[in-house]
Amino acid sequence: MIDENIAILLSAYELLDIMKKIFGGCHRCLKYYLLNDKAQISLTEKSVSGNFSHVNFEESNRRDEEEIDIEVVKDTIDNRKNIQFGQMINFLNTFAEIGGFDAIIAFLKLGNETQEDKMPLDLISLIVSPFRTCNSIFSETFAKSFITQVKDIVSQRLQTMTEKEIKEIDKESVSLVLKSLKDFLTLALSEQETA
Repeated sequence: MIDENIAILLSAYELLDIMKKIFGGCHRCLKYYLLNDKAQISLTEKSVSGNFSHVNFEESNRRDEEEIDIEVVKDTIDNRKNIQFGQMINFLNTFAEIGGFDAIIAFLKLGNETQEDKMPLDLISLIVSPFRTCNSIFSETFAKSFITQVKDIVSQRLQTMTEKEIKEIDKESVSLVLKSLKDFLTLALSEQETA
């Protein structure tokens, strides 16, 4: 690759898929957490999770794979039910510590500044998808702030769509993007606010 920015952009799909898996969007990763979970590392001022210091994550480790019903794990992911693992919380807080959430907001804003640089809607959906299973981990304050910022950026993006974009956009793609964004927005907003 000659241009470093192009190389980063091309690897974005892979990186976001890895993040989605680490943050509880993959039954294989949840299976790993069920077998090998560790305690939450102490919180810092940049932590985005609630305080789970009272939870003994290692106590709930399964002894072997036979104890894990993979269909229940998949259902847990689909319904985003109480996905709380110490290592997952540590990964999420580390991501925040190194500026990951700030970078996401900056990237979304940058991708919507000018008419020529508009970010495709499916890319916005892809960027927020790793966090849709974090509803029981994010602190209420962080969730409200992060979700509101993303909502404002996406709303502006939708409101500034050109006639040409609207005519050329794949309608099925739009419905998938809107469903994904609604799932994401429910991390901090009520059903009425996301309707």
